[in-house]
Amino acid sequence: MPAISLAVQPVVLSINANDPSGGGGITADIETIASLGGHCTPVISVVQARDTRTEKDRYVINSSLLIEQTRAILEDISISAIKIGDLGNIANIEAVHSILGDYPAIPVVLEPIISSTQAADMIEAMNSLLVPLATLTLVSLNGLRQISPSGDNPVSRVREAMEDGARALLVTGMPGDDEHLVNALFAHQGEGRHYRQRKPSIHCHGANATLTAGIAICLAHGLSLGEAVQLAHDFTGKSVQYGQRLGKGNPMPDRFHWCRGSESDA
Repeated sequence: MPAISLAVQPVVLSINANDPSGGGGITADIETIASLGGHCTPVISVVQARDTRTEKDRYVINSSLLIEQTRAILEDISISAIKIGDLGNIANIEAVHSILGDYPAIPVVLEPIISSTQAADMIEAMNSLLVPLATLTLVSLNGLRQISPSGDNPVSRVREAMEDGARALLVTGMPGDDEHLVNALFAHQGEGRHYRQRKPSIHCHGANATLTAGIAICLAHGLSLGEAVQLAHDFTGKSVQYGQRLGKGNPMPDRFHWCRGSESDA
């Protein structure tokens, strides 16, 4: 019989899509949070049909069921951080906005799903309702253009987003060199830190979900925002480095690389 630990793990509530490949979405959140010493309470917002290459179809969970799932956890378990990913539609964005208003003290890490083909009204809803409530919002350069279309360079777009209510932004894919990716943390005090990592040879499905879930659990452990981003960035880099190609498409991060002897073998 396994030993029972009486130590209380920090709990992160994740609201995200169910990705059946296990690369991104809820599975990425559960694995990352568990690997970094926490417990994840998963709330499903979207049911996907996808593989390691692309999404085939999706079904967005009704907002009333999303609210029931989320409030059932919040009223039962002490939550130390919240991670928000793919919400699927405006109704779910509005539902999550309403819930977050009742829990203003809980840190929130937002990974909005923003693409060039996404409806402008959904981007506007995300930008106006959730970004101002998030402790940190992760966006790519393309996502930054979508939420801050008036700026003519990354810094001016970040400034626009801050003026519109963003509290802190982690921008991925900032200009770097030929061998490294650069992510930059911006907060109201000004630009915080740059995080560099070697470019992987191929895109790893679920890397951003790993990064944002990692930040959430580090905040739940009580780390500062800068410390949380640094630790999660390092963890994600290692997970991608030891990523595994389990299907016919992109490899997926190995979020338990540390317990397989990978690091000692490097």
